[in-house]
Amino acid sequence: LEQTDPQVTRLEVSADGEWLVSAHGLSFSPTAFLRNLRLGTTQRLFAGERVGVPAFSPRESLLAVVTAPAVVANNSTPRMLRLWNPAQNRLVREWQIPGACHRIVFTPDGENLLTIMLGRVIRWRVADGEQLSVYVPKVAYDFFWAAISPACEWVAVPEWGRYHLFNLANGEQRWGV
Repeated sequence: LEQTDPQVTRLEVSADGEWLVSAHGLSFSPTAFLRNLRLGTTQRLFAGERVGVPAFSPRESLLAVVTAPAVVANNSTPRMLRLWNPAQNRLVREWQIPGACHRIVFTPDGENLLTIMLGRVIRWRVADGEQLSVYVPKVAYDFFWAAISPACEWVAVPEWGRYHLFNLANGEQRWGV
């Protein structure tokens, strides 16, 4: 991937080991490249747009990325969540999300995905892009990072040297862990 920004901000490998996606650059012009590991070919994803936070589905040939216009006014500027099928080299589905997204995680069954956004986690249904639920933990600021349990049941967010956990299934929250 010698033609890319050397600052890699995210790497993901598909569940079948056929694909590698790399996100490059931080704020001014983030880009993403998709590499077919079997053939050794590389393509830029959504040229002309800001592309970030890629994630592969654990169950099918599906890559989720968040795109934004080349010029973004602020963190609340709407973005697009796009589902790309790398094997067929085509866009499968897309829908608008309400602002900056810092991480995407598919649920283990691949039927839903979570977007970690400024101060909230949103669960979406992959099949149609329907927003299923929004989780807003009771922290004192907008968080940028979150850890999600392997079964996508618990989310942990940092706050001033402590961690807060919340359960995505029932809304239970644990503070100051």
